[in-house]
Amino acid sequence: MAPKNRTVDIAANLPSLQFENALTPQQHCLLPLRTRTHAITAVSVANACYTLSVLNSVRSEVFLVKNATRAADRIMQYGLEGDPARVGIIGCGRFGRQLVRALLTFHVCKPENLFISTRRPESVVEFKEDGISIEFDNSNVASKCDVIFLCCLPSAINEVVADIKKALSLEKILYSFVSGLTTTKLKNLLNFSNIIKPELIWTEESSRKPWDITVSPVFTLDNRAIVERFCPISPQSSESPVWLDAGLVVKIIAACINYATTQAVTSDVAVEICNKAFFMLPQDGVERELLIEESFKFPEEAILMNLFEEPESDRTTYLEQTNVSMNQSSPKPVHFPYWSVADIGAGAELLDNLQMNKRLRKYFLRRFCSIFERSAAMLNF
Repeated sequence: MAPKNRTVDIAANLPSLQFENALTPQQHCLLPLRTRTHAITAVSVANACYTLSVLNSVRSEVFLVKNATRAADRIMQYGLEGDPARVGIIGCGRFGRQLVRALLTFHVCKPENLFISTRRPESVVEFKEDGISIEFDNSNVASKCDVIFLCCLPSAINEVVADIKKALSLEKILYSFVSGLTTTKLKNLLNFSNIIKPELIWTEESSRKPWDITVSPVFTLDNRAIVERFCPISPQSSESPVWLDAGLVVKIIAACINYATTQAVTSDVAVEICNKAFFMLPQDGVERELLIEESFKFPEEAILMNLFEEPESDRTTYLEQTNVSMNQSSPKPVHFPYWSVADIGAGAELLDNLQMNKRLRKYFLRRFCSIFERSAAMLNF
């Protein structure tokens, strides 16, 4: 279950009892590392929660498309998720624990859909009491989960790769928090490209910015101003000690598009689903804009494969056909190609559009923050 009470620092207003009071001048120089580590954890779990939230929205909409029945409509009518992702966490040390707590606190993942693989299952027994599956079997967790968060140490990556490599398939998403391991290297090790890895940015100056490290990283997300800064395309993102490269947004969208494509969803329906999942758009015709559809173009070299037979046309016009307007009709069903998410960079046209268009950015930011607002009341009691 989610933690119900905050941890209170009773020595907060007593300078002589503060940790910093006993440090030498040389040790004081290392204090920014505490701020940086705390902020890295907070911004990382926030964006992991966001990724899973929008993916579950996409999965629910795809479920409706594939099961256009009265039963499916009733499931969605009562606010139930049609096909929530099963989530695997490989490695559950300090960071992994914070990730689990965030997923539960903000109701992004139910305990029965959460699977943990750790070398020391006894160290996270409190999660087992919540109904979470805990074991030390990386292969098994990767096999039965749709999203796998890699939270292991860099020294364990070769073993983890050997365990999960055969369990990865096109519809799965791998989200890596392994430090020092580039997306390209991980892609080559796994022969798998549907990989998301947040790229952290900081400076020596930013690490000295005021930051409350006495609050748990999860409870930090109770602060709307901080949450806004944690959004990768927020204009205020660099006001935090640590922020994320904005290219993360495009990778998340591409991974969601890939999932829809593996479920045989056509390109026009896929972009409509993603517009709804990522932007919480108003439904009236005056306010609504076709956000992703108008700018969702990646370099042709980022195409990994085509899962469906292309329409009879020139290869040079294929990407244009997959971006056909929802206001037009296509003579044949058109599907997006399957993208190599690991090879999609920050230069995508979609990202430029989001960063330059204040209106689109507003919708995106509102969707990002909504995940954490839903639990604000629970966090405060």
